[in-house]
Amino acid sequence: MLKEIWKDIEGWEGYYKISNLGRVLSVKRGIYKILDENSGGYLRVQLCNNDKKQRPFVHRLVAKAFVDGYFEGADVNHKDFDRHNNTAENLEWVTKSQNSKWTFNAGRMTGSFKDKPYKLVFSDGNEIIFANIKECAKSIGFCKSSLYNYIKNKNGYIKTLNCHILPCVSNDYPEREYTQASGNGNNSESY
Repeated sequence: MLKEIWKDIEGWEGYYKISNLGRVLSVKRGIYKILDENSGGYLRVQLCNNDKKQRPFVHRLVAKAFVDGYFEGADVNHKDFDRHNNTAENLEWVTKSQNSKWTFNAGRMTGSFKDKPYKLVFSDGNEIIFANIKECAKSIGFCKSSLYNYIKNKNGYIKTLNCHILPCVSNDYPEREYTQASGNGNNSESY
């Protein structure tokens, strides 16, 4: 079992401490802070002092206090992929590229947006199926990153079009052909 070591949180000295096991202590109140989880599955903590408030990620607090190798713009990698395991021994500083490659090589990132068909489902029940998200974006005049945002943060709902963008599941509509946008983005043709 690891021995728990406590250090002041940078910028919050005398108010909060972080441990090498990922726990946060309110120094003045003598209690452990309750952690919350963001939509990506990472743990955060609410830090307050009069006019100052922050909700930093616990893994970054642990890494800054206990893991050597920090550099400007560094990502924190969870070696075991468990976003709740914020022990110092499970964390390392990496570049964004290294973090993505690590995740991809471990089979945890599959390029799911890029390589599978998507469909627009309108409020009247009509659907349009596209070979991939790029073709969908081109057809409706959006950029791919906007569609990723709708999928990730808005349950796929696109208010301006009153429709949802959803990934097709295997053999979702085998009898229908995928739609490919034409060059001008206004018309579509089947292939």
